[in-house]
Amino acid sequence: PAGPQTLLGGADMRRLAVLVLLILLLQAAGHVALRLFGARAGLTLSGFLSGFVSSLATIASLGARARHGDVPLRAAQAGALASSAATWIQSVMILGAIAPPLARLLLPAALAGAAVALLLVAWLALGGPPAEARQPATGAVLRVREAALVALLIGAATLLLGAAGRWLGERGVVAGAALAGVADAHAAIAALGGLSSGGLALTTAIWGVWAALLSNSMVRAITALASGGRRFGGVVGVGLAAQLAAAALALYLS
Repeated sequence: PAGPQTLLGGADMRRLAVLVLLILLLQAAGHVALRLFGARAGLTLSGFLSGFVSSLATIASLGARARHGDVPLRAAQAGALASSAATWIQSVMILGAIAPPLARLLLPAALAGAAVALLLVAWLALGGPPAEARQPATGAVLRVREAALVALLIGAATLLLGAAGRWLGERGVVAGAALAGVADAHAAIAALGGLSSGGLALTTAIWGVWAALLSNSMVRAITALASGGRRFGGVVGVGLAAQLAAAALALYLS
């Protein structure tokens, strides 16, 4: 059904279905790109495409591989930061499908954050020896379970943020977004987009989006340090902080 569903805290089931299809399309596009360019593009392309599924999981995986010497350190750092660029891009794509006014408000910040991430990726990828890239795995192309899990997370985040708004007002929405962003920034952002379409003030929604991105970036920085050690985690943490600073400046100037 279309429109906000009261029993689901205002979630729009049709828009959730569209998001699941969008995630599946990204998975299919990523599979095709990796099959075509995997051996040449290496970890940078893999990290960027994997970031559309989960930047946090990508960073954890690359950090562990770098710690154990399976991949060159700079290549792993480049792949990790490439996944963070995907987070900015996917955030705008999600809001564009759910709440276009909120997407337009976030766009300058997302472009600035993604640009800084890609500049750092280029510096890391071009500044060291070429990485040996493995041929992409030949598993399932469409991971429906992961796409459905994202939809469930979005539904849960919508319930959480809706309840926080009713009990605590606008500050509760922002605090709830920060809490939801710890687990998944995209779910929190999608929930905020749905709520803004249902009447949540754009100012509150953008603060909530910012809170979700900030809390999720902190978790990703901690994960990078824990999985890959100080050298890996330090570069990734500084890169994430630089993206947030650029995004905040762009948001302020816009």
